[in-house]
Amino acid sequence: TMSTTIQLMSNFDVDRIATSHSADRCKRNSFKIFIRTLVAAFSLSSPYLPHLTCEMVRYSLQNNFYGVESSVAFAGFAFFNIVMKNDYAEAKYWANIALEILNQWPPSSVTVRVNWMVYGLIIVWFVPLQETKRRLLETYQLGMKIGSFSTSMYPLCFCSRIALLEGENLSVLHQSNSRDLKTMTKYNLHCAKLSVLDMVMIDELRGIDSNTFSMFNGSFGNDEKDIIIDAQLKGDNYLLGYAYQRRFFSSFWAGDY
Repeated sequence: TMSTTIQLMSNFDVDRIATSHSADRCKRNSFKIFIRTLVAAFSLSSPYLPHLTCEMVRYSLQNNFYGVESSVAFAGFAFFNIVMKNDYAEAKYWANIALEILNQWPPSSVTVRVNWMVYGLIIVWFVPLQETKRRLLETYQLGMKIGSFSTSMYPLCFCSRIALLEGENLSVLHQSNSRDLKTMTKYNLHCAKLSVLDMVMIDELRGIDSNTFSMFNGSFGNDEKDIIIDAQLKGDNYLLGYAYQRRFFSSFWAGDY
Protein backbone atom coordinates (compact mmCIF):
# COMPACT_ATOMS: atom_id res chain seq x y z
CA THR A 1 0.00 0.00 0.00
CA MET A 2 2.85 2.40 0.80
CA SER A 3 4.51 1.74 -2.56
CA THR A 4 1.25 2.19 -4.46
CA THR A 5 0.57 5.48 -2.68
CA ILE A 6 4.08 6.77 -3.36
CA GLN A 7 3.70 5.90 -7.03
CA LEU A 8 0.39 7.77 -7.13
CA MET A 9 1.96 10.78 -5.41
CA SER A 10 4.67 11.00 -8.06
CA ASN A 11 2.01 11.92 -10.62
CA PHE A 12 0.89 15.05 -8.76
CA ASP A 13 2.23 18.57 -8.62
CA VAL A 14 3.53 19.10 -5.09
CA ASP A 15 3.18 22.89 -5.32
CA ARG A 16 -0.49 22.49 -6.16
CA ILE A 17 -0.99 20.12 -3.24
CA ALA A 18 0.53 22.55 -0.77
CA THR A 19 -1.23 25.68 -1.96
CA SER A 20 -4.65 24.56 -3.21
CA HIS A 21 -7.72 25.51 -1.22
CA SER A 22 -10.67 23.14 -1.21
CA ALA A 23 -13.87 24.06 0.60
CA ASP A 24 -16.06 21.27 -0.80
CA ARG A 25 -18.34 20.49 2.14
CA CYS A 26 -19.02 16.89 1.12
CA LYS A 27 -15.34 16.07 0.78
CA ARG A 28 -14.50 17.83 4.04
CA ASN A 29 -17.19 15.86 5.87
CA SER A 30 -15.84 12.63 4.39
CA PHE A 31 -12.39 13.50 5.66
CA LYS A 32 -13.72 14.29 9.12
CA ILE A 33 -15.09 10.75 9.25
CA PHE A 34 -11.69 9.47 8.10
CA ILE A 35 -9.99 11.41 10.90
CA ARG A 36 -12.31 10.06 13.59
CA THR A 37 -11.61 6.53 12.36
CA LEU A 38 -7.89 7.25 12.25
CA VAL A 39 -7.86 8.52 15.85
CA ALA A 40 -9.69 5.38 17.01
CA ALA A 41 -7.26 3.16 15.08
CA PHE A 42 -4.32 5.03 16.61
CA SER A 43 -5.58 4.54 20.17
CA LEU A 44 -5.95 0.82 19.50
CA SER A 45 -2.59 0.58 17.69
CA SER A 46 -4.57 -1.08 14.92
CA PRO A 47 -2.58 -2.96 12.25
CA TYR A 48 -4.88 -1.27 9.72
CA LEU A 49 -3.62 2.20 10.66
CA PRO A 50 -1.02 2.45 7.84
CA HIS A 51 -3.55 1.18 5.30
CA LEU A 52 -6.16 3.69 6.45
CA THR A 53 -3.63 6.53 6.27
CA CYS A 54 -2.67 5.61 2.71
CA GLU A 55 -6.32 5.45 1.73
CA MET A 56 -6.81 8.97 3.10
CA VAL A 57 -3.87 10.24 1.04
CA ARG A 58 -5.20 8.58 -2.09
CA TYR A 59 -8.68 9.99 -1.52
CA SER A 60 -7.16 13.46 -1.20
CA LEU A 61 -5.13 13.13 -4.41
CA GLN A 62 -7.77 11.43 -6.54
CA ASN A 63 -10.49 13.88 -5.50
CA ASN A 64 -8.30 16.96 -5.71
CA PHE A 65 -9.03 17.69 -2.06
CA TYR A 66 -6.37 19.57 -0.11
CA GLY A 67 -8.42 21.01 2.73
CA VAL A 68 -6.99 21.45 6.20
CA GLU A 69 -8.22 17.96 7.12
CA SER A 70 -6.03 16.37 4.45
CA SER A 71 -2.93 17.55 6.32
CA VAL A 72 -3.63 14.79 8.87
CA ALA A 73 -3.29 12.20 6.11
CA PHE A 74 0.01 13.61 4.81
CA ALA A 75 1.44 13.88 8.33
CA GLY A 76 0.45 10.27 9.04
CA PHE A 77 1.93 9.15 5.75
CA ALA A 78 5.17 10.92 6.65
CA PHE A 79 5.29 9.12 9.99
CA PHE A 80 4.84 5.70 8.40
CA ASN A 81 7.71 6.39 6.02
CA ILE A 82 9.89 6.27 9.15
CA VAL A 83 8.17 3.38 10.92
CA MET A 84 7.74 1.08 7.92
CA LYS A 85 10.43 2.14 5.45
CA ASN A 86 13.08 3.78 7.62
CA ASP A 87 13.02 6.60 5.06
CA TYR A 88 13.59 9.77 7.07
CA ALA A 89 14.16 12.05 4.08
CA GLU A 90 10.82 11.07 2.53
CA ALA A 91 9.13 11.50 5.91
CA LYS A 92 10.48 15.01 6.33
CA TYR A 93 9.43 15.91 2.78
CA TRP A 94 5.78 14.94 3.31
CA ALA A 95 5.71 16.36 6.84
CA ASN A 96 6.63 19.73 5.35
CA ILE A 97 3.83 19.34 2.80
CA ALA A 98 1.41 18.78 5.67
CA LEU A 99 2.63 21.97 7.36
CA GLU A 100 2.33 23.95 4.12
CA ILE A 101 -1.28 22.81 3.75
CA LEU A 102 -1.95 23.92 7.34
CA ASN A 103 -0.53 27.37 6.63
CA GLN A 104 -3.31 27.96 4.08
CA TRP A 105 -6.01 27.71 6.75
CA PRO A 106 -6.91 29.41 10.05
CA PRO A 107 -5.78 27.60 13.23
CA SER A 108 -8.09 24.80 14.37
CA SER A 109 -8.03 21.54 16.33
CA VAL A 110 -6.57 19.94 13.18
CA THR A 111 -3.66 22.40 13.36
CA VAL A 112 -2.92 21.27 16.90
CA ARG A 113 -3.14 17.58 16.01
CA VAL A 114 -0.92 17.83 12.92
CA ASN A 115 1.69 20.05 14.59
CA TRP A 116 1.92 17.54 17.43
CA MET A 117 2.39 14.67 14.97
CA VAL A 118 4.91 16.51 12.79
CA TYR A 119 7.06 18.05 15.53
CA GLY A 120 6.75 15.26 18.08
CA LEU A 121 7.10 12.24 15.79
CA ILE A 122 8.97 13.37 12.66
CA ILE A 123 10.84 16.67 12.83
CA VAL A 124 12.23 15.63 16.22
CA TRP A 125 14.71 13.49 14.25
CA PHE A 126 16.10 16.53 12.41
CA VAL A 127 16.33 19.39 14.93
CA PRO A 128 17.73 19.77 18.47
CA LEU A 129 15.49 18.56 21.30
CA GLN A 130 15.20 22.11 22.64
CA GLU A 131 13.70 23.22 19.33
CA THR A 132 11.25 20.30 19.36
CA LYS A 133 10.15 21.15 22.89
CA ARG A 134 9.67 24.80 21.94
CA ARG A 135 7.50 23.86 18.96
CA LEU A 136 5.42 21.46 21.05
CA LEU A 137 4.94 24.06 23.77
CA GLU A 138 3.78 26.58 21.16
CA THR A 139 1.35 23.97 19.81
CA TYR A 140 -0.02 23.37 23.31
CA GLN A 141 -0.46 27.09 23.89
CA LEU A 142 -2.17 27.55 20.53
CA GLY A 143 -4.59 24.70 21.28
CA MET A 144 -5.53 26.17 24.65
CA LYS A 145 -6.02 29.58 23.06
CA ILE A 146 -8.45 28.32 20.40
CA GLY A 147 -10.29 25.97 22.76
CA SER A 148 -8.88 22.65 21.53
CA PHE A 149 -8.26 21.55 25.09
CA SER A 150 -8.25 17.75 24.78
CA THR A 151 -5.95 17.61 21.74
CA SER A 152 -3.61 20.16 23.35
CA MET A 153 -2.75 17.70 26.07
CA TYR A 154 -0.77 15.50 23.64
CA PRO A 155 1.92 18.10 22.84
CA LEU A 156 2.00 19.01 26.54
CA CYS A 157 2.58 15.34 27.40
CA PHE A 158 5.34 15.10 24.80
CA CYS A 159 7.07 18.19 26.23
CA SER A 160 7.81 16.36 29.47
CA ARG A 161 9.26 13.40 27.58
CA ILE A 162 11.52 15.67 25.57
CA ALA A 163 12.62 17.42 28.78
CA LEU A 164 13.63 14.04 30.23
CA LEU A 165 15.60 13.12 27.11
CA GLU A 166 17.44 16.44 27.04
CA GLY A 167 18.62 15.93 30.62
CA GLU A 168 16.30 18.07 32.73
CA ASN A 169 16.89 17.80 36.49
CA LEU A 170 14.62 15.01 37.71
CA SER A 171 13.33 16.95 40.72
CA VAL A 172 12.45 19.93 38.54
CA LEU A 173 10.86 17.62 36.00
CA HIS A 174 8.78 15.96 38.73
CA GLN A 175 7.46 19.34 39.86
CA SER A 176 6.53 20.46 36.34
CA ASN A 177 4.92 17.09 35.58
CA SER A 178 2.84 17.30 38.74
CA ARG A 179 1.54 20.69 37.65
CA ASP A 180 0.86 19.56 34.07
CA LEU A 181 -0.80 16.38 35.31
CA LYS A 182 -3.55 18.40 36.97
CA THR A 183 -4.28 20.09 33.64
CA MET A 184 -4.31 16.77 31.80
CA THR A 185 -6.67 15.24 34.34
CA LYS A 186 -9.09 18.07 33.66
CA TYR A 187 -9.03 17.84 29.86
CA ASN A 188 -7.73 14.43 28.73
CA LEU A 189 -7.60 11.38 31.00
CA HIS A 190 -5.74 9.32 28.39
CA CYS A 191 -2.84 11.77 28.41
CA ALA A 192 -3.03 11.91 32.19
CA LYS A 193 -2.47 8.15 32.35
CA LEU A 194 0.51 8.46 30.02
CA SER A 195 1.91 11.20 32.23
CA VAL A 196 1.37 9.12 35.37
CA LEU A 197 3.52 6.41 33.83
CA ASP A 198 6.21 9.02 33.21
CA MET A 199 5.96 10.10 36.85
CA VAL A 200 6.38 6.51 38.03
CA MET A 201 9.52 6.18 35.92
CA ILE A 202 10.92 9.49 37.21
CA ASP A 203 10.29 8.31 40.79
CA GLU A 204 12.18 5.10 40.06
CA LEU A 205 15.11 7.05 38.63
CA ARG A 206 15.10 9.33 41.70
CA GLY A 207 14.76 6.42 44.10
CA ILE A 208 11.74 8.12 45.68
CA ASP A 209 8.10 7.10 45.95
CA SER A 210 6.07 10.32 45.69
CA ASN A 211 2.81 8.35 45.80
CA THR A 212 1.63 9.82 42.49
CA PHE A 213 -1.54 7.73 42.42
CA SER A 214 -2.84 9.36 45.59
CA MET A 215 -3.53 12.50 43.50
CA PHE A 216 -6.46 10.72 41.82
CA ASN A 217 -8.28 9.26 44.83
CA GLY A 218 -8.14 5.78 43.36
CA SER A 219 -9.65 6.66 39.96
CA PHE A 220 -6.47 5.45 38.21
CA GLY A 221 -5.96 2.53 40.59
CA ASN A 222 -3.20 2.22 43.13
CA ASP A 223 -0.17 1.52 41.00
CA GLU A 224 1.20 1.02 37.48
CA LYS A 225 -0.19 -2.53 37.31
CA ASP A 226 -3.74 -1.19 37.63
CA ILE A 227 -3.21 1.08 34.60
CA ILE A 228 -1.87 -1.87 32.61
CA ILE A 229 -4.83 -4.08 33.57
CA ASP A 230 -7.28 -1.30 32.68
CA ALA A 231 -5.56 -0.79 29.30
CA GLN A 232 -5.79 -4.54 28.60
CA LEU A 233 -9.50 -4.63 29.45
CA LYS A 234 -10.24 -1.61 27.23
CA GLY A 235 -8.03 -2.75 24.35
CA ASP A 236 -5.93 0.42 24.65
CA ASN A 237 -2.81 -0.93 22.96
CA TYR A 238 -1.16 2.48 22.75
CA LEU A 239 -1.29 2.96 26.53
CA LEU A 240 -0.30 -0.65 27.09
CA GLY A 241 2.70 -0.37 24.77
CA TYR A 242 3.75 2.86 26.42
CA ALA A 243 3.63 1.25 29.87
CA TYR A 244 5.92 -1.58 28.80
CA GLN A 245 8.20 0.85 26.98
CA ARG A 246 8.61 2.85 30.18
CA ARG A 247 9.40 -0.34 32.08
CA PHE A 248 12.10 -1.11 29.52
CA PHE A 249 13.62 2.38 29.90
CA SER A 250 13.60 2.15 33.69
CA SER A 251 15.29 -1.25 33.64
CA PHE A 252 17.86 -0.09 31.08
CA TRP A 253 18.82 3.05 32.98
CA ALA A 254 19.00 1.05 36.22
CA GLY A 255 21.36 -1.43 34.55
CA ASP A 256 18.86 -4.26 34.97
CA TYR A 257 19.32 -6.03 31.65
